[in-house]
Amino acid sequence: MLLLTAILRVWAPGEIEPNDLLAEARLRIGHLGLTIIALVFVLMTFWRQ
Repeated sequence: MLLLTAILRVWAPGEIEPNDLLAEARLRIGHLGLTIIALVFVLMTFWRQ
């Protein structure tokens, strides 16, 4: 989980430019992707126990 948080901190853009119409969509897709990865990791951890 800490690795995913570190990747998000490095990967996330600092400021969204006012004329970038796709920035918010890309940010949401990135968060959704990391959420799915985290859920799969948690489920795999519980399944292996």
